[in-house]
Amino acid sequence: MSSNLKVLVADDNPDHVQLITEILNQELKAEVEGVTKGEECLEKVKKNRYDLLLLDYLFPKISGLDVLKEIVEKGYDLPVIMITGHGSEKVAVEAMKAGAIDYIVKSEDGFQSLPFVAKKAIEKDQLRKRLRQSEEKFKNLFDSANDAIIYLDKSGRILEVNKQAVDVFGGSKEEVLGKHFTRLGVFAPRDIPTFMSNFANILAGREVTQDVCIKNKKGQEIALECSASLMKTDDKVSGVMVIARDITERKRAEEALRASEQRYRLLFERNLAAVYRTTLDGTVLDCNESFVRLLGYDSREEVMACCASEFYFDVADPGGVHREAS
Repeated sequence: MSSNLKVLVADDNPDHVQLITEILNQELKAEVEGVTKGEECLEKVKKNRYDLLLLDYLFPKISGLDVLKEIVEKGYDLPVIMITGHGSEKVAVEAMKAGAIDYIVKSEDGFQSLPFVAKKAIEKDQLRKRLRQSEEKFKNLFDSANDAIIYLDKSGRILEVNKQAVDVFGGSKEEVLGKHFTRLGVFAPRDIPTFMSNFANILAGREVTQDVCIKNKKGQEIALECSASLMKTDDKVSGVMVIARDITERKRAEEALRASEQRYRLLFERNLAAVYRTTLDGTVLDCNESFVRLLGYDSREEVMACCASEFYFDVADPGGVHREAS
Protein backbone atom coordinates (compact mmCIF):
# COMPACT_ATOMS: atom_id res chain seq x y z
CA MET A 1 0.00 0.00 0.00
CA SER A 2 1.30 3.47 -0.90
CA SER A 3 2.79 5.59 1.88
CA ASN A 4 1.45 8.78 0.27
CA LEU A 5 -2.02 8.32 1.69
CA LYS A 6 -4.36 11.26 2.06
CA VAL A 7 -7.04 10.91 4.72
CA LEU A 8 -9.84 13.28 5.69
CA VAL A 9 -11.19 13.16 9.24
CA ALA A 10 -14.60 14.76 9.85
CA ASP A 11 -15.65 14.88 13.51
CA ASP A 12 -17.37 17.64 15.50
CA ASN A 13 -15.01 16.98 18.42
CA PRO A 14 -11.60 18.64 17.75
CA ASP A 15 -9.95 16.39 20.34
CA HIS A 16 -11.07 13.31 18.42
CA VAL A 17 -9.82 14.83 15.17
CA GLN A 18 -6.44 15.41 16.80
CA LEU A 19 -6.29 11.90 18.29
CA ILE A 20 -7.21 10.19 15.02
CA THR A 21 -4.70 12.37 13.13
CA GLU A 22 -1.89 11.35 15.46
CA ILE A 23 -2.79 7.64 15.19
CA LEU A 24 -2.88 7.68 11.38
CA ASN A 25 0.29 9.77 11.12
CA GLN A 26 2.16 7.37 13.34
CA GLU A 27 0.81 4.03 12.14
CA LEU A 28 0.13 4.65 8.41
CA LYS A 29 2.38 7.65 7.73
CA ALA A 30 -0.70 9.26 6.24
CA GLU A 31 -1.24 12.90 5.38
CA VAL A 32 -4.33 13.81 7.40
CA GLU A 33 -6.69 16.77 7.12
CA GLY A 34 -9.39 17.46 9.71
CA VAL A 35 -12.73 19.29 9.72
CA THR A 36 -15.39 19.65 12.41
CA LYS A 37 -18.48 20.31 10.29
CA GLY A 38 -20.39 18.18 7.84
CA GLU A 39 -20.60 21.05 5.35
CA GLU A 40 -16.82 21.49 5.48
CA CYS A 41 -16.41 17.79 4.84
CA LEU A 42 -18.52 18.00 1.65
CA GLU A 43 -16.53 20.99 0.41
CA LYS A 44 -13.24 19.18 1.01
CA VAL A 45 -14.42 16.04 -0.76
CA LYS A 46 -15.70 18.10 -3.67
CA LYS A 47 -12.36 19.88 -4.22
CA ASN A 48 -9.76 17.25 -3.26
CA ARG A 49 -8.91 13.60 -3.74
CA TYR A 50 -8.65 11.41 -0.64
CA ASP A 51 -7.80 7.76 -0.12
CA LEU A 52 -10.08 7.52 2.92
CA LEU A 53 -12.73 9.48 4.81
CA LEU A 54 -13.33 8.94 8.53
CA LEU A 55 -16.80 10.41 9.10
CA ASP A 56 -18.54 11.08 12.41
CA TYR A 57 -22.10 9.81 12.68
CA LEU A 58 -23.43 13.03 14.25
CA PHE A 59 -22.91 16.73 13.49
CA PRO A 60 -24.85 19.72 14.87
CA LYS A 61 -26.54 20.70 11.58
CA ILE A 62 -26.24 17.69 9.29
CA SER A 63 -25.90 14.04 10.16
CA GLY A 64 -23.00 11.93 9.05
CA LEU A 65 -25.46 9.67 7.25
CA ASP A 66 -26.71 12.61 5.19
CA VAL A 67 -23.13 13.57 4.35
CA LEU A 68 -22.43 9.96 3.34
CA LYS A 69 -25.56 9.77 1.18
CA GLU A 70 -24.62 12.98 -0.65
CA ILE A 71 -21.10 11.68 -1.25
CA VAL A 72 -22.53 8.51 -2.78
CA GLU A 73 -25.20 10.32 -4.82
CA LYS A 74 -22.66 12.74 -6.33
CA GLY A 75 -20.31 9.92 -7.20
CA TYR A 76 -17.31 10.95 -5.10
CA ASP A 77 -15.21 7.83 -5.33
CA LEU A 78 -13.63 7.22 -1.91
CA PRO A 79 -14.06 4.69 0.90
CA VAL A 80 -15.82 5.92 4.05
CA ILE A 81 -15.48 4.60 7.60
CA MET A 82 -18.29 5.76 9.86
CA ILE A 83 -17.30 6.79 13.40
CA THR A 84 -19.97 6.49 16.07
CA GLY A 85 -20.04 7.16 19.78
CA HIS A 86 -22.37 4.21 20.36
CA GLY A 87 -21.78 0.58 19.48
CA SER A 88 -25.26 0.25 18.08
CA GLU A 89 -25.88 -2.49 15.54
CA LYS A 90 -28.63 -0.32 14.04
CA VAL A 91 -26.16 2.51 13.39
CA ALA A 92 -23.72 0.07 11.78
CA VAL A 93 -26.42 -1.35 9.51
CA GLU A 94 -27.57 2.15 8.51
CA ALA A 95 -24.02 3.23 7.72
CA MET A 96 -23.24 0.15 5.64
CA LYS A 97 -26.52 0.45 3.73
CA ALA A 98 -25.76 4.10 3.00
CA GLY A 99 -22.41 3.16 1.47
CA ALA A 100 -19.84 3.04 4.29
CA ILE A 101 -17.11 0.46 3.82
CA ASP A 102 -16.77 -0.10 7.59
CA TYR A 103 -17.38 1.55 10.97
CA ILE A 104 -15.65 1.96 14.35
CA VAL A 105 -16.87 2.93 17.81
CA LYS A 106 -15.31 5.84 19.69
CA SER A 107 -13.70 3.82 22.45
CA GLU A 108 -10.25 2.73 23.53
CA ASP A 109 -10.61 -0.54 21.62
CA GLY A 110 -12.03 1.30 18.62
CA PHE A 111 -9.13 3.74 18.39
CA GLN A 112 -6.60 0.92 18.87
CA SER A 113 -8.12 -0.97 15.97
CA LEU A 114 -8.28 2.15 13.76
CA PRO A 115 -4.99 1.61 11.85
CA PHE A 116 -5.99 -1.97 10.96
CA VAL A 117 -9.55 -0.99 9.98
CA ALA A 118 -8.30 1.97 7.92
CA LYS A 119 -5.67 -0.10 6.12
CA LYS A 120 -8.17 -2.84 5.38
CA ALA A 121 -10.70 -0.29 4.05
CA ILE A 122 -8.13 1.32 1.73
CA GLU A 123 -6.93 -2.05 0.42
CA LYS A 124 -10.50 -3.18 -0.13
CA ASP A 125 -11.28 0.01 -2.04
CA GLN A 126 -8.13 -0.30 -4.17
CA LEU A 127 -9.08 -3.87 -5.01
CA ARG A 128 -12.60 -2.72 -5.91
CA LYS A 129 -11.19 -0.04 -8.23
CA ARG A 130 -8.81 -2.48 -9.94
CA LEU A 131 -11.68 -4.90 -10.41
CA ARG A 132 -13.86 -2.16 -11.87
CA GLN A 133 -11.07 -1.11 -14.25
CA SER A 134 -10.64 -4.71 -15.32
CA GLU A 135 -14.37 -5.07 -15.89
CA GLU A 136 -14.44 -1.84 -17.90
CA LYS A 137 -11.57 -3.06 -20.10
CA PHE A 138 -13.33 -6.37 -20.59
CA LYS A 139 -16.63 -4.63 -21.40
CA ASN A 140 -14.91 -2.40 -23.95
CA LEU A 141 -13.37 -5.46 -25.62
CA PHE A 142 -16.69 -7.30 -25.38
CA ASP A 143 -18.68 -4.47 -26.96
CA SER A 144 -16.15 -3.58 -29.65
CA ALA A 145 -15.44 -7.16 -30.79
CA ASN A 146 -16.03 -7.83 -34.49
CA ASP A 147 -17.45 -11.25 -33.66
CA ALA A 148 -20.76 -11.94 -31.97
CA ILE A 149 -20.29 -13.05 -28.34
CA ILE A 150 -23.05 -14.82 -26.42
CA TYR A 151 -23.02 -15.91 -22.76
CA LEU A 152 -25.31 -18.78 -21.81
CA ASP A 153 -26.05 -20.33 -18.46
CA LYS A 154 -25.81 -24.10 -18.04
CA SER A 155 -29.41 -24.56 -19.16
CA GLY A 156 -28.83 -22.69 -22.44
CA ARG A 157 -30.53 -19.45 -21.38
CA ILE A 158 -28.88 -16.29 -22.75
CA LEU A 159 -27.35 -14.11 -20.02
CA GLU A 160 -25.50 -11.50 -22.09
CA VAL A 161 -24.74 -10.59 -25.69
CA ASN A 162 -22.60 -7.93 -27.30
CA LYS A 163 -23.68 -5.42 -29.95
CA GLN A 164 -22.45 -7.59 -32.80
CA ALA A 165 -24.61 -10.49 -31.58
CA VAL A 166 -27.67 -8.23 -31.45
CA ASP A 167 -26.97 -7.16 -35.04
CA VAL A 168 -26.58 -10.78 -36.16
CA PHE A 169 -29.89 -11.85 -34.57
CA GLY A 170 -31.59 -8.83 -36.09
CA GLY A 171 -33.70 -7.79 -33.10
CA SER A 172 -33.10 -5.89 -29.88
CA LYS A 173 -31.03 -6.91 -26.87
CA GLU A 174 -34.19 -7.11 -24.77
CA GLU A 175 -35.66 -9.67 -27.19
CA VAL A 176 -32.61 -11.90 -26.77
CA LEU A 177 -31.74 -11.80 -23.06
CA GLY A 178 -33.35 -14.48 -20.91
CA LYS A 179 -34.38 -16.70 -23.82
CA HIS A 180 -33.19 -20.22 -24.42
CA PHE A 181 -30.94 -20.14 -27.47
CA THR A 182 -33.17 -22.61 -29.34
CA ARG A 183 -36.13 -20.23 -28.98
CA LEU A 184 -34.60 -17.24 -30.71
CA GLY A 185 -36.57 -18.07 -33.85
CA VAL A 186 -33.49 -17.91 -36.09
CA PHE A 187 -32.60 -21.61 -36.40
CA ALA A 188 -34.13 -24.18 -38.72
CA PRO A 189 -36.11 -26.69 -36.59
CA ARG A 190 -34.23 -29.60 -38.17
CA ASP A 191 -30.93 -28.24 -36.80
CA ILE A 192 -32.00 -27.84 -33.17
CA PRO A 193 -31.41 -31.48 -32.09
CA THR A 194 -27.81 -31.19 -33.34
CA PHE A 195 -27.36 -27.91 -31.46
CA MET A 196 -28.67 -29.47 -28.24
CA SER A 197 -26.34 -32.45 -28.65
CA ASN A 198 -23.38 -30.11 -29.20
CA PHE A 199 -24.39 -28.04 -26.16
CA ALA A 200 -24.32 -31.19 -24.02
CA ASN A 201 -20.86 -32.00 -25.40
CA ILE A 202 -19.64 -28.51 -24.46
CA LEU A 203 -20.93 -28.90 -20.88
CA ALA A 204 -19.10 -32.23 -20.77
CA GLY A 205 -15.86 -30.36 -21.46
CA ARG A 206 -15.47 -31.03 -25.18
CA GLU A 207 -14.47 -28.27 -27.57
CA VAL A 208 -17.05 -27.72 -30.30
CA THR A 209 -16.78 -25.73 -33.52
CA GLN A 210 -19.69 -25.68 -35.92
CA ASP A 211 -20.87 -23.77 -38.97
CA VAL A 212 -24.44 -22.58 -38.48
CA CYS A 213 -26.90 -21.01 -40.89
CA ILE A 214 -29.60 -18.72 -39.49
CA LYS A 215 -32.40 -16.56 -40.80
CA ASN A 216 -32.59 -13.58 -38.49
CA LYS A 217 -35.49 -11.38 -37.44
CA LYS A 218 -34.91 -9.13 -40.45
CA GLY A 219 -35.14 -12.07 -42.83
CA GLN A 220 -31.41 -12.05 -43.57
CA GLU A 221 -29.72 -15.41 -44.15
CA ILE A 222 -26.38 -15.44 -42.33
CA ALA A 223 -23.70 -18.11 -42.14
CA LEU A 224 -21.83 -18.27 -38.83
CA GLU A 225 -18.71 -20.09 -37.72
CA CYS A 226 -19.34 -20.82 -34.02
CA SER A 227 -16.87 -21.93 -31.37
CA ALA A 228 -17.86 -22.53 -27.77
CA SER A 229 -16.05 -22.96 -24.47
CA LEU A 230 -16.93 -23.39 -20.81
CA MET A 231 -17.04 -20.44 -18.43
CA LYS A 232 -15.89 -21.15 -14.87
CA THR A 233 -16.28 -19.31 -11.58
CA ASP A 234 -14.16 -20.54 -8.65
CA ASP A 235 -13.29 -23.64 -10.71
CA LYS A 236 -16.98 -24.48 -11.15
CA VAL A 237 -18.77 -24.43 -14.49
CA SER A 238 -21.01 -21.37 -14.59
CA GLY A 239 -21.99 -21.32 -18.23
CA VAL A 240 -20.89 -21.31 -21.86
CA MET A 241 -19.37 -18.61 -24.04
CA VAL A 242 -20.08 -18.77 -27.77
CA ILE A 243 -18.11 -16.72 -30.30
CA ALA A 244 -19.83 -16.52 -33.69
CA ARG A 245 -18.07 -15.11 -36.75
CA ASP A 246 -20.08 -13.97 -39.76
CA ILE A 247 -18.74 -16.01 -42.70
CA THR A 248 -21.59 -15.23 -45.09
CA GLU A 249 -19.35 -13.51 -47.66
CA ARG A 250 -16.79 -16.29 -47.41
CA LYS A 251 -19.48 -18.91 -47.99
CA ARG A 252 -20.78 -16.97 -51.00
CA ALA A 253 -17.27 -16.72 -52.42
CA GLU A 254 -16.72 -20.47 -51.88
CA GLU A 255 -20.04 -21.24 -53.56
CA ALA A 256 -19.20 -18.94 -56.49
CA LEU A 257 -15.81 -20.66 -56.83
CA ARG A 258 -17.44 -24.11 -56.81
CA ALA A 259 -19.94 -23.01 -59.46
CA SER A 260 -17.13 -21.55 -61.58
CA GLU A 261 -15.08 -24.74 -61.27
CA GLN A 262 -18.13 -26.81 -62.19
CA ARG A 263 -18.74 -24.68 -65.29
CA TYR A 264 -15.08 -25.01 -66.25
CA ARG A 265 -15.18 -28.78 -65.73
CA LEU A 266 -18.31 -29.12 -67.89
CA LEU A 267 -16.75 -26.99 -70.65
CA PHE A 268 -13.50 -28.97 -70.42
CA GLU A 269 -15.15 -32.39 -70.43
CA ARG A 270 -17.76 -31.74 -73.12
CA ASN A 271 -15.56 -29.75 -75.47
CA LEU A 272 -15.37 -31.39 -78.91
CA ALA A 273 -11.90 -29.95 -79.33
CA ALA A 274 -9.02 -31.93 -77.89
CA VAL A 275 -7.78 -30.16 -74.72
CA TYR A 276 -5.05 -31.04 -72.27
CA ARG A 277 -3.13 -29.29 -69.49
CA THR A 278 0.55 -29.72 -68.81
CA THR A 279 3.34 -28.24 -66.73
CA LEU A 280 6.40 -26.59 -68.32
CA ASP A 281 8.42 -29.79 -67.90
CA GLY A 282 5.82 -31.86 -69.75
CA THR A 283 3.90 -33.47 -66.88
CA VAL A 284 0.32 -34.01 -68.02
CA LEU A 285 -2.13 -32.63 -65.49
CA ASP A 286 -5.42 -33.34 -67.24
CA CYS A 287 -7.06 -33.99 -70.57
CA ASN A 288 -10.56 -34.43 -71.94
CA GLU A 289 -12.08 -37.40 -73.74
CA SER A 290 -11.72 -35.71 -77.13
CA PHE A 291 -7.95 -35.61 -76.61
CA VAL A 292 -7.89 -39.29 -75.59
CA ARG A 293 -9.81 -40.29 -78.74
CA LEU A 294 -7.79 -38.02 -81.03
CA LEU A 295 -4.45 -39.53 -80.01
CA GLY A 296 -5.78 -43.06 -79.93
CA TYR A 297 -5.22 -43.86 -76.27
CA ASP A 298 -7.52 -46.18 -74.37
CA SER A 299 -8.06 -44.00 -71.28
CA ARG A 300 -7.31 -40.66 -69.66
CA GLU A 301 -5.04 -42.43 -67.17
CA GLU A 302 -2.90 -43.76 -70.03
CA VAL A 303 -2.48 -40.22 -71.39
CA MET A 304 -1.57 -38.78 -68.00
CA ALA A 305 1.13 -41.41 -67.59
CA CYS A 306 2.91 -39.96 -70.63
CA CYS A 307 5.20 -37.00 -71.02
CA ALA A 308 3.78 -34.27 -73.23
CA SER A 309 6.84 -34.53 -75.51
CA GLU A 310 5.54 -37.93 -76.67
CA PHE A 311 2.59 -36.23 -78.35
CA TYR A 312 4.75 -34.48 -80.98
CA PHE A 313 6.74 -35.61 -84.03
CA ASP A 314 9.27 -32.86 -83.39
CA VAL A 315 9.91 -32.09 -79.74
CA ALA A 316 11.67 -28.86 -80.76
CA ASP A 317 8.45 -27.72 -82.42
CA PRO A 318 5.57 -28.24 -79.93
CA GLY A 319 3.28 -26.45 -82.32
CA GLY A 320 3.80 -29.14 -84.93
CA VAL A 321 1.67 -32.11 -85.86
CA HIS A 322 0.37 -34.30 -83.04
CA ARG A 323 1.02 -37.99 -82.96
CA GLU A 324 -1.02 -39.79 -85.57
CA ALA A 325 -4.15 -41.31 -84.15
CA SER A 326 -4.06 -45.04 -84.43
